Amino acid sequence: MVEEAKTTKTPVKLTAEIVEQVLELHAGGEPLEQVCKKAGMPTTRALRKFKTRNPEWAVRFEEAEEACADAMAARLLDPNRLPADPGRARVVSENLRWYISRVYRRKYGDRVDVNVNTRVAVFDAFKAAEERLKRMAPDRPGDEAAVIDGVAERIDARAALLE
Repeated sequence: MVEEAKTTKTPVKLTAEIVEQVLELHAGGEPLEQVCKKAGMPTTRALRKFKTRNPEWAVRFEEAEEACADAMAARLLDPNRLPADPGRARVVSENLRWYISRVYRRKYGDRVDVNVNTRVAVFDAFKAAEERLKRMAPDRPGDEAAVIDGVAERIDARAALLE
């Protein structure tokens, strides 16, 4: 069994300048994980802690996230930024599209709207039903219950014939 050597990063003290560099690279279209792999950059865990401890920077991180998604989407639209090989370009673009839609769901994700905003005019529906009942028994006004019973009996008779 071959064991892989673990690489440990040298801890980096988070200063405003380093966080600015991270945000600039991230806003330029590099995922945060790739930015943090570079030498002299903090780990993603350290950045997340920094973001939770410093809420004033959280807005800046969100802005960088949006800019990163936009830069990735622009990369998809620019054929010069994709590999020359069509097969490889297709794979890269599909992976980018998938990544953008999953990580940046709010803007680029598949939207499924499950909200139903319908209004039922119950009064109008009841009025229409009442009119139909009156047409079924014009000679017996006010005896809608008898009409409903008669219709139910006819339906039951037809169902018995079909059995």
